[in-house]
Amino acid sequence: MSDYLPFTRPSIDQATIDGVAEVLRSGWITPGPQAKAFEARLSEYFGGRPVRALASGTGALELALQLAGVGPGDEVVTTPLSWVATANVVLRAGARPVFVDIGPATSNIDPAGIGGDLLEAAQRSWDEAVELGERHGYRNAQASVIAPTGTIGLVMDCDTTGVEPEYSLVKWKKLAGGGYIKIVNQSLTLALRALSYDEPHVADIIRYILGTQSLEDGGPIDLARLKELGFSDDEIHEAAQAVALSGQLNDYTPHVNPQSLRERGMGEAEIEDARVHIGGRETIEGAPHVKAAHLPVFDCANRCGRYSERFLAPMAHVKMIAAVQPFISGAISKTINMPEQSTVQEIEELYVQAWRSGLKAVALYRDNSKGSQPLSAQLLDKKKEPGAEAATAEPAQPAALPVAPGQAWGERRELPRRRTGFTLEASGGAHQLFLRTGD
Repeated sequence: MSDYLPFTRPSIDQATIDGVAEVLRSGWITPGPQAKAFEARLSEYFGGRPVRALASGTGALELALQLAGVGPGDEVVTTPLSWVATANVVLRAGARPVFVDIGPATSNIDPAGIGGDLLEAAQRSWDEAVELGERHGYRNAQASVIAPTGTIGLVMDCDTTGVEPEYSLVKWKKLAGGGYIKIVNQSLTLALRALSYDEPHVADIIRYILGTQSLEDGGPIDLARLKELGFSDDEIHEAAQAVALSGQLNDYTPHVNPQSLRERGMGEAEIEDARVHIGGRETIEGAPHVKAAHLPVFDCANRCGRYSERFLAPMAHVKMIAAVQPFISGAISKTINMPEQSTVQEIEELYVQAWRSGLKAVALYRDNSKGSQPLSAQLLDKKKEPGAEAATAEPAQPAALPVAPGQAWGERRELPRRRTGFTLEASGGAHQLFLRTGD
């Protein structure tokens, strides 16, 4: 028999085995005496309310149609984006399924495709549901969790990746193939308008945060200055395209970058002025027109860029999750970002408060605690990246290691052409996976 990679390792005790064997011997799988006994005990638990144990969602749908009195002559609106069993249950009740497409914005049945009388009835039904909920409250009837969106959030047009504050107003994501991509929070302009800043002031603030994002308007290094420094037209053109794409002048800009500007005699202060003029300060702190009372609105999980001082306390993350947890039966996947200077005692206190708040799960990440992290609040120079110094420094001499008798250090030993091994096979749906191992 083939070996399979298990998806889970269930814990099955002897009582469960005996119970399954008893069900099989009875000849009843779904509506047998064991199911009836379970219904009776559950009904007793709920104060005598009727209970029915069902083996599938299809069975639950059929029972719901029966309780609603659906029968011959009735029409039931459903969507073709469903299992065929949904329509079969409606036909089994003697009714006619009416297929209505889903709306692209909601992924639910599009009201525009429903007839007027039925639409009004559906609206009245949900008005009643809201009224009853306001009177008696709602109970979460599903096993629910909140997962992070991660990188896919960029495609989903999300500014954050779940129940959490924004990482920083401007984020830098490290790419697998090298280099970085600049991610700007798209809610900045909307937030400023909501705070009643007029359009000219909004434009000034955004320019302060993001800069001109253009080499043509590069402040100390406009196009005329670059030609004076000896850059060719082709080099300036290629650098201008890179700046327009990244919105930044940095070590990754071809030809025109801080290192090449230093080599042509430009001072550090002037280079930094050019970087800020083109790429902005990446923080709202110190921006023109911004009222001090509005600064907390834009606080993030980390300091925004190299000029920022403000950031949310890590305990704020815990309080955000705690506000949502009562509405979720499962856990909320959320990474609490902590400053690099966080102490062991602060981490311990955060875990304790998360437990006291009733959170089902919590994860911590201390900034720069890994040699390479995919997301950063500021773009480091190449020479300041983790591991850069180790790569350029004189390589350390390896310590002397014991060598097996009869084997010279560094001598190659070829593996035999025929080697033993085994194959693991796994299947998921219509897909098969083979994992081959060998000596």
